[in-house]
Amino acid sequence: MTSAIPAELQDALAGSLSIEREIGRGGMGVVYLARDVMLDRPLALKVLHPHLAADPEQRARFLREARTGARLSHPHIVPIYDVGEAAGHVWFTMAFVDGESLATVLTRRGTLPAATVERLLREVGWALANAHRRDVLHRDVSLDNILIERSTGRALLADFGIAARIEGGSAGPLIGTPAYMAPELVHGEPASPRSDLYALGIVAWSALTGYLPFSGDDAAEVLLAQVRDEVPSLARAAAGTPSRLRRAIEAVLAKAPDERPDSVEAWLATLDEPRQRRALAPVLSRWVRVREAVAPYRALAATLLAMFSGVALHLASFGGVTSYFLLLVAFGALLVPGLAILQAGLSLRALRLAAREGFHLEDLRLGLEQELAERRRAGPILPTRWGRVIRWTGSILGIGAVVVLATAESWYELLAVLPFTLRLVVQDILVWVARWGLVAFWLSRGVGVLLPGVARPALDVGWRLRLAFWRTRAAAGLMWLARLGLPRDLLPETTLHRPTELMLDLQIDDLWRALPAPTREGLAELPVVARALRERIRDLRALLDRLEDPTTARSSADLELRERLEQRRTEATTALEQLRLVLLRLSGSAAPVGELTHHLQEARALEADLLVDLGAHRAVRRLVRRPTLTPSPAA
Repeated sequence: MTSAIPAELQDALAGSLSIEREIGRGGMGVVYLARDVMLDRPLALKVLHPHLAADPEQRARFLREARTGARLSHPHIVPIYDVGEAAGHVWFTMAFVDGESLATVLTRRGTLPAATVERLLREVGWALANAHRRDVLHRDVSLDNILIERSTGRALLADFGIAARIEGGSAGPLIGTPAYMAPELVHGEPASPRSDLYALGIVAWSALTGYLPFSGDDAAEVLLAQVRDEVPSLARAAAGTPSRLRRAIEAVLAKAPDERPDSVEAWLATLDEPRQRRALAPVLSRWVRVREAVAPYRALAATLLAMFSGVALHLASFGGVTSYFLLLVAFGALLVPGLAILQAGLSLRALRLAAREGFHLEDLRLGLEQELAERRRAGPILPTRWGRVIRWTGSILGIGAVVVLATAESWYELLAVLPFTLRLVVQDILVWVARWGLVAFWLSRGVGVLLPGVARPALDVGWRLRLAFWRTRAAAGLMWLARLGLPRDLLPETTLHRPTELMLDLQIDDLWRALPAPTREGLAELPVVARALRERIRDLRALLDRLEDPTTARSSADLELRERLEQRRTEATTALEQLRLVLLRLSGSAAPVGELTHHLQEARALEADLLVDLGAHRAVRRLVRRPTLTPSPAA
C-alpha cells in the first residue's frame, strides 16, 4: 500500500522516480513498483531494510556489490539499472517483470511438474553460470527472487543487489535468506559458486514438494537445521520425480561443499548429459521400437517356411533341388511382401500416433539417435545357451540337407552297389535328413528371432540405415502426410529428450508461422537462420563430447579449447533465446519488428562466425591429438 512507503524516500526521489505501491518483501528489503519519470516506464525499486542500511559498513557493501550486479546482461537475469542512496535509504532499480515470483506460483498451484521444474532450473542455472563466469555471486537465490514472466513463462533471476565478487574470498557478515543458506555460510566460510548451487537446489526441492526442506520458528532455528539436519528424502516427499532430476538436486544439497559439483556448468551437464539415456514418451518409444513389434511375425514367417520346406520337398520329389528352391522362392515371394506390408502399416500407424501427440520429425531422429547410441554403449548382445544350441543344431542339419539335395544323383549311383534292403534304409535316412534338416533350419531361424543364438555387433546396420532414411526429404514428406488434418499447435506430453537448441528452434518456427502473412514474408529467413544456429550448436556439442572422452588424457590445450567451445555454445544459445523472446512479444504486439530484425542480423552474423570458428577448432583438435607433438614450454 502507498501509506507504507517511506515519505522521506518519496520526497528524495521526486522528479526522477514515482513510487506506486509495494509489490514484494524479503529478508534484505522491500520492493516497490515505481515509474521512471523521464523515460515513462515501470521499474522495480528495491530498498534495503532500515536496520541494515543504518550500518555504514553494510550500506557501503550493498552499494558496491549492487553495482557489481549491474554489470550483468543475460536473457534470464533481471537487469539492474541504477544504484544509490537517498534520505538514509539505500536502493537500486531494476527492470519490472510483468509476472509473479516462483514463491507466489507455488502458493497458488502447490507444486510444479518435474518437466517444468527442470526447465526452470536450466534457465536459472544458465543465468547463474553467466554471472559466475563474470566473477559475480548472487548469494540470495530463492523462490522470491525467481520471477516467472507472464507473457513468455520464462524464469528470470532477480535481485543481484547483494551480489559479491568471487575473487573477494572473505567471509564477511552473514547475509541472505536463512532457508536457502548453505551450511558452510552458517559456519562463517565465504560464499562460492557451490553455495549459490545449494540455494538453487533448495529452490528445486521446494518447487517439487510445495514446501521448504528446512523451517523453524525463527532464523536461528532454520540456520541450525541447515547445519544439523539431513535434507528430507525427495523420493518420499515428491514421489514420481525422475531419478535423473532427483539425483541432480540431491547432488547440490550435500552438506559439504566439496561434495557438490564445482560449477553450475558441471551440474547442468548432469541434466543434459549426452551419454545418459533420456526416457522417451511412450508413443515416441513405440515408433522407435516398431521393428520389435514385427519380430513375432518374422518368427511366424520362419515357422511357415519350415512347414513349407517339407511340403516343397515332397512336391519336388527327392533329388530335385532346383524344383525345391523354385517352390521355396515362389512361396517367399508371397510371404516377404506380406511381412513388408505389415511392418510398413505398423510403422505408419505409430508415426501417425506420434504426430497426433505433437512430436516433430526432429523428435523421431532424436529417438533413433538415442537408440543407436544405446546399442553402441551396450555392446554385443551375448547369445543365450539354448539359443546357441538351437541355432547351431539347425545350421548343421540345414547344411546336411543342402549337401544331400545337391549330391542326390551321386548318392543314387553309390547306393546301387548295396543290397536292396540296405539301400532302402540308407535312402530313407537321406530323405529324412533332406526333409527335416531344412525344416529344422527354418525353425531355428524363427526361434532365433525371439531367442538370440549368436552375438550381434554393437553397431546395427539396420538402425543406421533407418536413421539415414529419416534424415532425407522423403522422410520429411512422410511426416507431412502423417500430420495432415492435425492442428499445428499440438504440444507433446514431454520434451525432456530435446536439447535446449532444438526446443528453442521448434518454438521459433511455431511462433514465426503464427505471425501475419506480411510480417512472415518480411522475416522469411528467420527460421532458416534459427535452424542453422541449431546445427552449429549441435556441432559444438559433438566437439565437446569428444573432449569428454574418458579414454583420452586431457591436456591444457583441451581444457582451453573446451572453455572456448562452451562460451561459443552459450553465445549461440543466447542468440536463439533472444529471437524466441522477441517473437513472443511480437505475437502480443508488444515489440517492434525492427527489434526482431536487429536480433536476426546479429544471429546471422554469429552463425557465419561459428562456421569459421568450428573449422578452426577441428584443426586444433587434430593437432593436439597427434601423439608426436608435445606442448611448447611457456616463455
